[in-house]
Amino acid sequence: MPVCRGALGGAARQLAASAVSISPWRAAPLAGRQGDEEGENEMNGLRILAIVLIVAGALALAYGGFSYLGETHHATAGPINLSVTERHSVAIPLWAGVAAVVVGGVLLLTPVLRRGR
Repeated sequence: MPVCRGALGGAARQLAASAVSISPWRAAPLAGRQGDEEGENEMNGLRILAIVLIVAGALALAYGGFSYLGETHHATAGPINLSVTERHSVAIPLWAGVAAVVVGGVLLLTPVLRRGR
């Protein structure tokens, strides 16, 4: 394996060191921020939960339920394998979809209402 020596080696090391310090993958701190606060992280978690609830509620209202395939019986007789799959349906009540959208909306708007005080 070739080894760089002399002036070229030093220049290559210096170039590599400067490339690491200005890497585009390192996030620069935002102006005026002193770091993450506990309340801010909690708000981001609530915001994510609110969005998930709104999306899940909208899907429940749009589709009204879901179905999945489940294997119920399995038999083996020598080289012959038999299996029975059954379609199971789960109905989601209308009130559950509406409740998920309303709770998600309240969670999403609560930080906005608190800031207004």
